[in-house]
Amino acid sequence: MSILAGLEQVEPDRNARRDLWRLLGQDTVSRIGATAGVAAYHDPVETGGSATAPELGAAHEFPEIYFVLDGTGQVHTPDGARTVSVGDAFVVLGGVPHTIVGAGAPLRTFYVSLKTGVPTPPESDGGAA
Repeated sequence: MSILAGLEQVEPDRNARRDLWRLLGQDTVSRIGATAGVAAYHDPVETGGSATAPELGAAHEFPEIYFVLDGTGQVHTPDGARTVSVGDAFVVLGGVPHTIVGAGAPLRTFYVSLKTGVPTPPESDGGAA
């Protein structure tokens, strides 16, 4: 086994909401169709934003799996907000708009973004046959 990338070897992708270190991606594991890394989600108030519920972000085509490494925060989806903290794992299904925020200190997660496998589920037809 080889170490493909270490955190200190990867330049983070930063924006106002989060810092993202892509440890595994197309250049390292393209055959399995996934990316993985560490993401640190900021508290919107700490970065000059509002304390109100944040606007929902992107809805990705495939599921994303997260494990909380450090901190506390919230995962916002159309179903509402859920608090997560160290040791929690959660999945955001494909097609679900979401935003993840830290509470106080950044919420650090390890994530795996699947690019193959289970695509976005079809919209419900309301049970009609």
